[in-house]
Amino acid sequence: MRHIFLLLTYVCWAGSAAAQLVSDKSNLVYREPSADLRRFENHSPDNHQPDLAITSNQIGLLYANTQRLGDAETAYIKAVALYRALATRNPDAYQPRLARTLSQLGFLYANTQRLSDAETAYTEAVTIRRALATRNPGAYQPDLARTLNNLGFLYANTQRLDDAETAYTEAVTIRRALATRNPGTYQPDLARTLNNLAGLYRDTGKLGDAETAYTEAVALYRALATRDSETYQLGLARTLNNLGGLYSETRRLDDAETAYTEAVALYRALATRNPGTYQPDLALTLINLSGLYANTQRLGDAEAALKEAEGIQQNMAK
Repeated sequence: MRHIFLLLTYVCWAGSAAAQLVSDKSNLVYREPSADLRRFENHSPDNHQPDLAITSNQIGLLYANTQRLGDAETAYIKAVALYRALATRNPDAYQPRLARTLSQLGFLYANTQRLSDAETAYTEAVTIRRALATRNPGAYQPDLARTLNNLGFLYANTQRLDDAETAYTEAVTIRRALATRNPGTYQPDLARTLNNLAGLYRDTGKLGDAETAYTEAVALYRALATRDSETYQLGLARTLNNLGGLYSETRRLDDAETAYTEAVALYRALATRNPGTYQPDLALTLINLSGLYANTQRLGDAEAALKEAEGIQQNMAK
């Protein structure tokens, strides 16, 4: 569960890119993009390859966001091949685009459980972006951190936990530096990666490190939520729920209750505005809180929390 948050975050990022494409070109009619692409390819000289690569990448995004994943893969692979050839002739212009498309392809593979292919794509993207960031940190460090974060997620879910820690830690280091220079833009990214790293520490028994990372993420999300509650209450609620679980494991039961109770309040507010999306999270956090109450012999409170969770789940099952 802890890693699902990252995945959803990245889906939203990819979705917004596709939405921007549709919005900017709303006057275009997508009859059959792949057929149009073949006609364009067959009648274009080499100097039109950059345009073809851009179009292939955009078609990949469009198909990915409409769940035509096989077609998305085909389009991304075409774009990768084009950008790879272009980058051999003009690395400065086309390596960034090659890395971006590889990262998108890696994400597609990760979501379709082709994890070895995902690792290959992400690793190449990291290599390219690391070289780019060495020459121009301001332009390319954000992209490097994003791909490291995704690679860490992949490693964590394939039980390569040392590699996951290495990737997450580097992403945190980069994002911490970026957030120091531009808090409004990069603090959300830092908070997300800290939450992921904390989950990894918790799974590997590094509980002190996990608490430190969760606590920093909570502080970041709390500050962000004061400025934009709609956007950041969910991140705060999830991180508090994770922190509550950590405190329960380490028998800091008063701290666990405080964290769970705040998470419940946040999820309750979110579920009031959007029940279908947030009631499942509210129910799960109530179950966690009920378990805590049961372990501290507050059986009446445990029953009340559990019955509320049951009522939510029964309502969702209708």
